[in-house]
Amino acid sequence: MSIVAQHHGNQAIAWFLDQARKTEGDVDPDDFAYPGQPPSSREAAVVMLADSVEAATRTLKRPTMSRLEEFIREIVMDKVKQGQLDRCELTLKDLDAIRNSFTRILAGHFHSRIEYPKVGREQAR
Repeated sequence: MSIVAQHHGNQAIAWFLDQARKTEGDVDPDDFAYPGQPPSSREAAVVMLADSVEAATRTLKRPTMSRLEEFIREIVMDKVKQGQLDRCELTLKDLDAIRNSFTRILAGHFHSRIEYPKVGREQAR
C-alpha cells in the first residue's frame, strides 16, 4: 500500500468527531474515521507524523520553544496511543529523533524576525 494512502491511517478526524459530540452527544468514532490503514512502513509513519505536526502547529500563535516541543510530543504520543504506529517498525528512539527534528525545523520556521526598514529603489542601488 502506498504512503499516500496510509498517511492518515484510520483514526477519527478529531475536529469533526468533537463537533458531532457537541451537537449529537454519543456518536460512533468510526463514522468520523479516515478510510485508510495505519502506516506499515517507517517512511509512511514519518509522513503521517510530519503531516499531522505541520498542520497542527499552524494553529499556534507565537509559540515558545518549550511549547512547540510539548505540542509536538503530544501529537506524536497521541498517534502512539491511538495505535496508528503499531504496524511500522519505529522505535521509541526513532520517535525521539523524529520529534527533535520536527522541533528544530519548526522552531526555525516560527522564530521571530526583525522588521526591516523600507528602502526605496534609489537607496537600494
